[in-house]
Amino acid sequence: MFRFLLLATLLPALAVSDRFNIIPCPGINLPTHFDIPECVNGSPCDFHIGQTITLEISFQSAGEVTQIPTLAEITRANGEVHNFPLPTGDACNAVVGGCPIGAGHHTVRFPVTVAGILPDEQVTITVTMRDQNNLGLACGSIIAQFHPTN
Repeated sequence: MFRFLLLATLLPALAVSDRFNIIPCPGINLPTHFDIPECVNGSPCDFHIGQTITLEISFQSAGEVTQIPTLAEITRANGEVHNFPLPTGDACNAVVGGCPIGAGHHTVRFPVTVAGILPDEQVTITVTMRDQNNLGLACGSIIAQFHPTN
């Protein structure tokens, strides 16, 4: 089964990471911080097929948030988009301190194992987080390449 993330836009990337560029999504704020500790060499991030990676995403909320439905997608080079479930489900299960959260700065951490990608395939990984009213909290994409497991 393929697991993938949506290419949100080809707008110029804004830096919210010291190591790689984050591609913004139309109409939704970039995360205030986006990191993948396993992406050590910068864009495109190099991973191994089946490797578990950690998405660390920080965002600003304007008020109380009781749910954080999160969509994770991968877009393949041929344009196919595949959703994949996050192991935490609703991001409230991954936010530091849990939900509800108040106005302010918050961080979520998602462990993700990406499978079903062809060796040396370059993909776009997108994560979109919304609140209980479907208002965008944060969205960003990165470019990644997956290599065969050694």
